[in-house]
Amino acid sequence: MTTDTDIQQTTTVYPLEMQRVDRGVALKIHEAIHTPNLSNIILPSENGIEIPYIISRAPNGCRQLIYNKIRFMEQNKDKSSTYAELAKQGHKVTWGIRDDKWIYILDNKIM
Repeated sequence: MTTDTDIQQTTTVYPLEMQRVDRGVALKIHEAIHTPNLSNIILPSENGIEIPYIISRAPNGCRQLIYNKIRFMEQNKDKSSTYAELAKQGHKVTWGIRDDKWIYILDNKIM
């Protein structure tokens, strides 16, 4: 399990050899997705220039944001899984998915 100290000491997320994602950016996206009235967020692009990214709704109704070819999406509460149960209990659950690689964020902690 990743601790707050681990998050602060490490700058890059590498679960399952996923393309590098800055931890600070991943957590900023996570917070934005779970802020209901927020529709966009300013983030650095692949070339370092800060640009607005749009928070949209996926076909399943979940809020999502695509960043550097990674789809960050809130947990679908309609699913029958442990993660859906956590989301129903009020926990903030976000998935970052690209191809068959992923990252999982729970309550501001990258797991």
